[in-house]
Amino acid sequence: MTVQEEIESASVFGQKLEDIIVKKGSFTLGPAQDRDKLLLAYWSLANDLDKSILALMRLKFYGGAFALLRPLVEAQVRAHVVLIREQPHLEGRIKSALKNILGIRSEKAMK
Repeated sequence: MTVQEEIESASVFGQKLEDIIVKKGSFTLGPAQDRDKLLLAYWSLANDLDKSILALMRLKFYGGAFALLRPLVEAQVRAHVVLIREQPHLEGRIKSALKNILGIRSEKAMK
């Protein structure tokens, strides 16, 4: 396969993954646990970065695409930390991250 064919294949695969998650519905507005909301936010960030990387590669801006790998890896590492840490150790970090990611300004919205 050529590079362009690989890029298109990755785009199709990424879109299929996104469609699966979107069909499940919104976790951020429902009664899901904070951990689930944070994991979904990190997944959404990783998905956006993936689409950006593929778009840059389509235009042959390989340096810009490569530069986006670091935030992509950081999002994956943060999601991994959320998964492996015990809930009591995460309470403050989860609420802080959700405020930043989801743009929640008041403490009432977190309860």
